[in-house]
Amino acid sequence: MYKVHNENLIEVKTFPQDDLMLGQRGINYDPFTVNIMNPDGEFDPNDIFLYYYAEPDVKKQSAEFAYANEEKVILFDVDFKWGQNHPDVFRDYSNFTCRFSSEKNESYVKYTDAFME
Repeated sequence: MYKVHNENLIEVKTFPQDDLMLGQRGINYDPFTVNIMNPDGEFDPNDIFLYYYAEPDVKKQSAEFAYANEEKVILFDVDFKWGQNHPDVFRDYSNFTCRFSSEKNESYVKYTDAFME
């Protein structure tokens, strides 16, 4: 259930979270590894962990409008669901970005960096 694209990239398909077990219980949001066969036909140990996560919810934002070409800081109140998600994993591995689109021109999409405080 994996495809090796190159020496640094593989594509892994997995089962739904509810179907994965860790011992006698469900995987929940705990890390797990994927065994990848090397070209010699053996499985090498790796330190690569995969995580399921609960999708964060944006509860509110500080502004909903900005004039064209106006730079404006926008703050979001986000429920990161820390009871399920691991803050250290988010801090170390997440790629925080914001995606903005135009209501007048749906093909115009802008991505910007974001950060978590």
